[in-house]
Amino acid sequence: MNPSSIYAYLDSNDKDLQKVTGLFPVPAGPKGTVNQIDTWSYGAFKKNPYPDLARGLIEYFMQPSNYDVPVSYAGAPTPAAGEVLNTHVIPKMIQRVLVENWEPAKALEECDKRIVEIYARYKA
Repeated sequence: MNPSSIYAYLDSNDKDLQKVTGLFPVPAGPKGTVNQIDTWSYGAFKKNPYPDLARGLIEYFMQPSNYDVPVSYAGAPTPAAGEVLNTHVIPKMIQRVLVENWEPAKALEECDKRIVEIYARYKA
C-alpha cells in the first residue's frame, strides 16, 4: 500500500476523510529510524526506442518463477543507505538525464561520487 497515493486520492476525492487522515514516519527502534522504498510495478514508455526489449523484460519479471529474482542489494538497511535514499541521490541522477539533458555518464559519475562520499563519512 502506498500511503502518499492514498493521501493524494483523498485530496481529490474525499476531503472530509483526508482531514482526519495522517501520515506518520516509521517508529524508531533501538538502532534508529529507517526509511525504505519498495517498488512493486513495472512499466515502459510507449515511445521508448526498444519496445520489444522493454516488453520482454516486463514479461520476464511477471513470470511467477521470477517474482523473487532480486533486483537490488538484499543487505540490511544502514544509516549511509538511509542518507542516500533520503537525499534523493539516485532520483537526482535520473532527473539530470531526463529533465536537465545531462549525458548519462556524467550524471552517473556525479551520483557515484556522492554515494562514495556518504558511505565514507559513515566509515570514519
